[in-house]
Amino acid sequence: MSARTLLCLHGFGVRGYFWEVIKPHLEGVYERVLTPDLQMDTIETVLESGRRLAQEAAAEDGAPVAIIGHSLGGVVAALAARDLGAPVVDRVVLVAPPFGEAAEPPGPVLRFLLRHKLIPDFLSRPQFFSSQTPVRIQKSMFKRAVDESAELKSLIFQPKRFHTDLFEGPLPVPTLVVASEADRVVPARESLEFAERIGAATEVYGAGRNIGHDDFTSAPNIAEELARRVRSFAETDA
Repeated sequence: MSARTLLCLHGFGVRGYFWEVIKPHLEGVYERVLTPDLQMDTIETVLESGRRLAQEAAAEDGAPVAIIGHSLGGVVAALAARDLGAPVVDRVVLVAPPFGEAAEPPGPVLRFLLRHKLIPDFLSRPQFFSSQTPVRIQKSMFKRAVDESAELKSLIFQPKRFHTDLFEGPLPVPTLVVASEADRVVPARESLEFAERIGAATEVYGAGRNIGHDDFTSAPNIAEELARRVRSFAETDA
C-alpha cells in the first residue's frame, strides 16, 4: 500500500455521513480516512471540490492519496484522477458509477413526484437498499438526505450521463470499478462500460447477492466485504 490516506467522495442527495457504516472498516486499511462534504451547488462546483479535496489531502501527506467514490462520487473521483494524475492520486475505487446511456427516464408524473419529494420513504428505500441494510440505517440515511439544486436534479432525467464524453481512454492511475447486477439505481452495464472506457479492473456482484445501490457502504456485512476488496486493491496494481 503506497498511500496512507483514503478520500471518500459521496454521491447525489447525501453528504459525508454516507460513509459512517463502512468507515471503521476502511480505517483498518488506511491510516487516515476522510469523509468530507462535496460542494454540491452546480456540477462544476462538485467536480472542482473533488479535485481540491484531493490536492489538499495530498499536500498534507506530502504523497498521493487514494480515492473511493460512490455513484456520482465515483465520477468525481475518476475526473480527479484524470486531471491530477499520479502526483496527487495514487489509485481510485469507483463504486456503482453511472456512465453512457441511462435507463429509460421517468415519465412526467413520476418526475413531478420525484422533484417534489412526494413519494413516501418506505416506497423509495427499496430502490436504494436491500434487506441486508437494517431498516434503522435506511431510515437514518433517508432522514438526512439533502434536497439538491435544480441543476443537479436535472442530471437524473437526462438520457445520457453528463460525463460520458469526457473520458477518451484509460486513467493514469490504477482503477477498480465495483458494481452489482441487483443495483436498481445504476445498472451494472453502465459501470462495466465505464470500466472498459477507462481501463479499470472490475468486481461485479451477481444478482443473487442482492446488493442494492447503497448496500455497498451501508449494509454491515457488505461494507466489510467491500473494505476487504479495497485492501486487496491497495496492495496491488490490479
